Amino acid sequence: MNGSVVVAVDPRYTSQTCPACNRKAQENRDKKKHAFRCTACSYRSTRFPCASDSSQRPGRHSTSVTATV
Repeated sequence: MNGSVVVAVDPRYTSQTCPACNRKAQENRDKKKHAFRCTACSYRSTRFPCASDSSQRPGRHSTSVTATV
């Protein structure tokens, strides 16, 4: 992946943060069902793709480059 941009993202709270509205709340997660439902905007997903979407968000809007590969 020559020319790719790598951005360091803090992984904390990514499974609690809504990728649609960016609201972070522990109540968004249902640990028993491995599900995610945002209490603010009602976005629904399994928690794993949701965490992935949340961790990619800072990189999509970043103008500072941490490293290039």
